[in-house]
Amino acid sequence: MVSTCSDSVLSTASCDADQRLQTRIVTQLSQSHHQALRKLAVEVREGLVTLRGNVRWFYEKQVAIQHCQAEGARQLIDAVEVAAG
Repeated sequence: MVSTCSDSVLSTASCDADQRLQTRIVTQLSQSHHQALRKLAVEVREGLVTLRGNVRWFYEKQVAIQHCQAEGARQLIDAVEVAAG
């Protein structure tokens, strides 16, 4: 998990909403039976979710993205890499 609310420019309400969304996404990923999903970094800033890390299969990447969307992510930057080979 990556904390995102250190910037004083963000409003408290926006920061709280970002933290709640981040917590929901991280919780879902941490409960996955796919170990690689538990290691992904999730950053939320002003409602924009950035997902980073590495997975072994494209399917795992799709599952991670679906978890983000299911938890309320409206915008997503997909920086998840699928292992070659």
